[in-house]
Amino acid sequence: MKRTLLIMFGLVAACTFTACAAAPPASTAVSTATPTKAPTETATPSVTEPPASAEAGAPTRIVITAETVSLVSADDTRIESFTYFQPTESLVAGLTEAFGEAPTASRYLDTDSIDYEWDGFKVLTDGPGNPPYAVASVVGASKSTVYGLTVETVDGIHIGDDAAELEAAHSDSAHRWMYQGVERLDISVGTVDLDSTGNKTFAVKITALPADGELTEFFAPHKNFE
Repeated sequence: MKRTLLIMFGLVAACTFTACAAAPPASTAVSTATPTKAPTETATPSVTEPPASAEAGAPTRIVITAETVSLVSADDTRIESFTYFQPTESLVAGLTEAFGEAPTASRYLDTDSIDYEWDGFKVLTDGPGNPPYAVASVVGASKSTVYGLTVETVDGIHIGDDAAELEAAHSDSAHRWMYQGVERLDISVGTVDLDSTGNKTFAVKITALPADGELTEFFAPHKNFE
């Protein structure tokens, strides 16, 4: 089972995923530690006011969609985008430069697969990538700001947003379930069809734990098939 199905960022005890081998990039390697869906067009995230000190052309936002992770500047220019099919090394190198910090690298279980973690952001190896269904990497976020960069998804959704409002706005893709005695809310947003059948999709999964609180996690791409 691919890790794109059920990974819950920061909740690995509940969901175990099989990763494929991928070597860590030399430039960022550090010491080793550890619906029925309704397809919608991916909305353009709203512009976030940048820090006053932001340099012209420097990224101020990371925008996560079902298809890409993008570095976006204060004037809403897309500086660089990474698909989930590109080698994990490319995505990790781009984020390392944007954050100005190298991640902690850890081996996934007893495999050769390496996961990369910053404070509030993760890149998990899931490769090798083989479009249109098999991705090389998946990403997760648990903070609204990581090393000074705002993290958001479609419609300008951020970690910390009100879960009840988003559940009402996306009731067709919202799902509540019990996790370790606590009700959890998962919502799929920005869903895209991967083929003409409409049966296979990627989305961004946004999560609130507990369900009646604020958003606590993003995960992408979340797929509806094995």
